[in-house]
Amino acid sequence: PKTYSIAGVSTPVVVSEIDSTFDSLRMPTSCPAPPDRVVVGTDSYAPDSTLQSATAPLTVTGCSGLTFSPGFHVTAAKDPADSGAAIQTDITQGPGEATSRTVVLNLPSTVLTPNAAGVLNGGILCSDSTFATCKTIGSATATSPLYPAALTGKAYLDGPLTSPSIALVFPPPFALTLVGNVNLAANSTTFNNVPDIPLTDLRVNLAGGPSAVFAATCSPTSGTATSTLTSQNGDKTASPAASFTVAGCAAKGTTGGGKKPKPGSGKVIRPKLSSGSWNGLKQGKPTLTFKLAAGRGAPRLAAFSVKLPNGISFVKKGLRKGLALRTAPVKSASLKRGSLVVTLRRTVASLTVIVRPAALKESKALRNKARSKHRRPKSLKLVVGALNAKGQTFGLSLVIRNLHLGK
Repeated sequence: PKTYSIAGVSTPVVVSEIDSTFDSLRMPTSCPAPPDRVVVGTDSYAPDSTLQSATAPLTVTGCSGLTFSPGFHVTAAKDPADSGAAIQTDITQGPGEATSRTVVLNLPSTVLTPNAAGVLNGGILCSDSTFATCKTIGSATATSPLYPAALTGKAYLDGPLTSPSIALVFPPPFALTLVGNVNLAANSTTFNNVPDIPLTDLRVNLAGGPSAVFAATCSPTSGTATSTLTSQNGDKTASPAASFTVAGCAAKGTTGGGKKPKPGSGKVIRPKLSSGSWNGLKQGKPTLTFKLAAGRGAPRLAAFSVKLPNGISFVKKGLRKGLALRTAPVKSASLKRGSLVVTLRRTVASLTVIVRPAALKESKALRNKARSKHRRPKSLKLVVGALNAKGQTFGLSLVIRNLHLGK
């Protein structure tokens, strides 16, 4: 207040200094150098009510003395009716330890593989930034020593097919979203910039069934998942591993007395991306052509996705008119986070993709570069994701130098 009444007499209140002490703080657990700064804003009564601010360094010490010893556990169970697998990952820490800033989880690709066919057919790949209209792929539970009850959130699969991410969304009163970028080639998920919040348990349950994110090969049935966790301060790294056996595999005779795989059958043959070309860049009417082939002896192709280079984007309304496939009938074509996702009506060994101007939009900046003699681009990079009949997903890239820009 501006004044305070003492014995009926109004006395002005003047504050020249405030000293505050906070005891037993649990955060931060990082000691940045140079220190982060604290900013204080204040205003006063008339005649000067302008907001004033002051700043001072916040020096944090003792981070290197904190314990950092996280644990990692994995369980998995195959669905009886299909190859989808329910998976639980569990990261545990002591209540007084440093928190993790980066978490990388790797599942053994010989035991659990991305279930791309289930993802496409189940419609679980989310394109809604608010997740309001998206199907969940599981749940997450977080336990903190700072709160008496466990927090429960939902898990979603976000982004394009070629580079998806797993989002763990916790509701108010502790609204928090943790995003893990999925590397399909490495079968890993990386959570970067995790908030500096002490968690003694972070458990993620990915649902099984035909639309499960992962599928169990049951050959082999056991493996070891690995992890790499880095502390908030960045000076400590832990790599706990978790051995597990997929439950439900033995029930179908996939271990023990089943047929042995043929020698060399475990070799993965990657699809081939070739014959890329661009036309019409100087006229602002781009046309893209490329060929995608499964490879000799490899499973046939079932679906693919396309991510365009900077300066060119897809036009949703023009997909039906502008997209053409040779030797492959289209079941569905849609845009997810800017990438084109195409599901084929039947599997094919190879196909040629043609995207005409009706389905493409070129930026003015790229068109001007294409017309320029000195700033003319020499190549454009194309990224394609391929899904085969066995549910294996591959990330492919092609540097296209055939731009038809002339001399």
